[in-house]
Amino acid sequence: MLFENIAPFVRFATRQTLSSKKNVVNYDHRLYFALDGSATITLNSKPYHMSPNCLLIWHAGTVYSYAKDAGTPSFEIASCNFDYTRCAEHVTTPVPPCSIKSFSESKILSERVNFEDKKSFNDVIYIPDAGILREPLLQLCQEYQRTTSFRRLKLNAIFFDVLYHLSRLAEIQSPSATLAEKVVLYLQNHFIESPTLQSLGNIFSYHPNYLNNIVLRQTGLSIHQHIIKLKFNRALELIMTTNMSVTDIAASVGIADAQYFSRMFKKLYGVPPLRFRMKNVGIPSNKS
Repeated sequence: MLFENIAPFVRFATRQTLSSKKNVVNYDHRLYFALDGSATITLNSKPYHMSPNCLLIWHAGTVYSYAKDAGTPSFEIASCNFDYTRCAEHVTTPVPPCSIKSFSESKILSERVNFEDKKSFNDVIYIPDAGILREPLLQLCQEYQRTTSFRRLKLNAIFFDVLYHLSRLAEIQSPSATLAEKVVLYLQNHFIESPTLQSLGNIFSYHPNYLNNIVLRQTGLSIHQHIIKLKFNRALELIMTTNMSVTDIAASVGIADAQYFSRMFKKLYGVPPLRFRMKNVGIPSNKS
């Protein structure tokens, strides 16, 4: 099977709080994304520590357990039960895990995974820093709760996009990824925090100027320019899809000065944020 030929089917998606569960088996593939708190999830006897923005995917037929860490008030996740193809799309309601004793391999819903191109998907996928997927996965959970027309198509489309970005994350976080790719990924996950060259130098143990040069060669932009681009790409998305005020949008991408934000937005897109919204979307705006 080639990754480009997948047609994912989302059976269930929700936000939930976990405490503990021991030695159960799932009948379809599972994705857990940590939103808050921390825990240890054990898959076929191998432990994975989960803290905010960690992501874990495992296959149907896996024995798993989980327990939130001592001292953690709660462990909240966004979770998804899914198949990579439409092999069992007739089963639309969530299928709960069962005990090892009552598990029957013949009842597994999901296909056996054997990707020829994206081999990382043939095993457990553990991404310690997948913050770029937080918003899409929260959107997936929200969409699952709706009863609108074509809801299932929207769910599958969102999840296809999640899997595409996840494939890039898996490649970039592999040992063979270049330093420039790792820095760019870090910026994608942390641009709201406006990391400085010095802080990036401390994180990656390289001289800040060297990091700036390799990112410039990789992307055509300096690290500062790349951060600005990421902030305003996100801001543009919020302007197009919400009625948030300019002040709130600026703050949400890590810019405290709303006037500076508006000036930069006009410089990049030709018109101020609210005029852009009314011209292109027509969404009523919360002013200021």
